[in-house]
Amino acid sequence: MEQIGLSVNSNSEKFLVPSPVTKKKIPKPVSVASKDVKRESIPVLQENVYDDIKNVIFHAGSAIERKPSLYIDKKEEDLRDVFLLFLETRYDSTSGVGEAFNKKGKTDILLKYSKDGSNLFVAECKFWRGKKSLLDAIDQLLGYLTHRDSKTALMVFVDQKELTNVIDTAKQEIVTHNNYKRFVQETHETSFSYEMCLPEDSKKVIKMELIFFHFPKKS
Repeated sequence: MEQIGLSVNSNSEKFLVPSPVTKKKIPKPVSVASKDVKRESIPVLQENVYDDIKNVIFHAGSAIERKPSLYIDKKEEDLRDVFLLFLETRYDSTSGVGEAFNKKGKTDILLKYSKDGSNLFVAECKFWRGKKSLLDAIDQLLGYLTHRDSKTALMVFVDQKELTNVIDTAKQEIVTHNNYKRFVQETHETSFSYEMCLPEDSKKVIKMELIFFHFPKKS
C-alpha cells in the first residue's frame, strides 16, 4: 500500500476498521452472585470489553458526522444499522441484533454472546427532542434491562445547530431522573458515563454511557 501511495491509520484496528479475517474475541461473560436474584448467576461483561464497545460507537459516530450523506434525512433505524454494522463485525462470538425484544420492548441494539445467547450490551438510539424526551428515553432504556444487563448506552442524535447547548441541558436534566445515582466521568468531549439503577431495584447498579452525535439538518 505504501508503494501505491496509501498510508495506513495505525489506530484503525482499535476502533474503526475490523480485521476481515480475525475479529476481537469476546471472552465468555463472567458470572457473579446476586443477593437480590437467588439461585441465578448474572453474566457480567468485562470492563475492558465495555470500554472497547463504547469507543467503537463513539469513533464510528464521529466518522459519520464528517459524512453528511450518511445522516441527512436518515431516520433512527437507518443510523442504528450503521452503528450495528461496526459492532457486529468488530467482535468474534457475538451476534448483533437491531430492534430486538428484551424484557418490556424492542431495544435498538442488542449484542448477544452467540454461544449461549447471554446479553452482553444493550443500547438505544434517539433524536434529541428536548429535556422530557431525554428522561423518557432513559425510562425506555432502563425498562428493557434485567438483572442480566449491567452495561448499556443511550445514543442521542442531535439535528440542531447548537450541540453544546443541548449537551449542557442534558447534563443538568439527567440528575433529576428517578433512577440517577451518580456521574462517573467524561469519557470523551461528547460522551459521559453515569451510574443508574433499575426501576424495580434501587440497589442494582447499571452503567450507562450517554453519547451525543451531531447530525444537523440541511441548512
